[in-house]
Amino acid sequence: MGSKIKIAYIITSTGVGGAEKILYHTVTGLDYNQYSVSICSLKEKGEIAKELEKLGIEVHCLHMANKEGFIGWLISTIALLKLFSYLRRLKPTIVHSFLFRANILARIAGYLTGVPVIISSIRVMGGEKGYFHYFEGMTSFMVDHYIAVSESVKRYIVQKSKIPVEKISVIYNGVNVRKHNSLQTQNVKAPFDIEAKDMILMTVGRLQKQKGHYYLFHAILKVRKEVAKIKLLIIGEGEEENNLKNLAESLDLTDQIIFTGLRFDVENILSMAKIFILPSLWEGMPNTLLEAMAAGRPVIATDVGGVPELVINGETGVLVPPKDSDALASAIIDLLQDELKAEKMGEVGRVRVEKIFNISKTLEKTENLYRELLKEKQLL
Repeated sequence: MGSKIKIAYIITSTGVGGAEKILYHTVTGLDYNQYSVSICSLKEKGEIAKELEKLGIEVHCLHMANKEGFIGWLISTIALLKLFSYLRRLKPTIVHSFLFRANILARIAGYLTGVPVIISSIRVMGGEKGYFHYFEGMTSFMVDHYIAVSESVKRYIVQKSKIPVEKISVIYNGVNVRKHNSLQTQNVKAPFDIEAKDMILMTVGRLQKQKGHYYLFHAILKVRKEVAKIKLLIIGEGEEENNLKNLAESLDLTDQIIFTGLRFDVENILSMAKIFILPSLWEGMPNTLLEAMAAGRPVIATDVGGVPELVINGETGVLVPPKDSDALASAIIDLLQDELKAEKMGEVGRVRVEKIFNISKTLEKTENLYRELLKEKQLL
């Protein structure tokens, strides 16, 4: 194959979620001497799309509204027709999609337009709609290969969606470790009314029930009895924001809990955190945890999904059962009162991320998979 390999990346949205970040790192890390890249977002352009366009990478948008029920299916059908037209015009060699709606529509449109290689990236690990596995399994024959973000996700989709295990490769999410090695602390505390003696805890993620904020807030109640000067930064936005603010008020935690909203300087905020906490009820492979570890922060996370593949309990962080506020509180108090232990965990975690979860390794494995699939089709 003498010319460049043309890849179409299809994604449901381009906000600041984990899948969107992996798309960004993949597209910006590819060798453009070998690949020609096009990106299509089903929904309106988000922050990641804007960042890509600043780099001169165009993002095509289908302007798909976020609706459920009959209207949602009608909108999906219209988006499928648009995507069919887009791929027929583009004629890519590879279609690589991210997130459920894009995965389903991309494989149907790719299959009908004769795209040689179709790849779906999967990161689900619970909480999905009931129809997810039905459609996943029903359309799996259209997919040449799946990328799962963890071994746990691989086992999950084999069990739930009945995907043949030989069609799935595990490629862990990766982070740019060099970026996190140069954290900036200046002017970070000022907007949050944080005093010099405050012990900073933080969590990052969409404000939704999956992320387990309810249990973290109840844990903070217990921590406050042992450690007076604490602040918990809640970074993110979402449908549970008002409920969580009301909960903080009802628990009399408004002096300890700060809602920052969506932030694009998380790396800088990490520099002042004593501990990063992820109390999720389920996860595939959380990017926020990777980023915290890459920054050398000690982490406390729930023992769910792909998290234990990242965090070695007692070495690179602390794992606690989900929905267990007492265990969360004990872990937080222990690390706040033993700074040497916390610092050692942070450093060991940073080294682990650099060795195993570096974005360069993610890119290398992804490109190797592209080449293997192209060779199978005798296109390389």
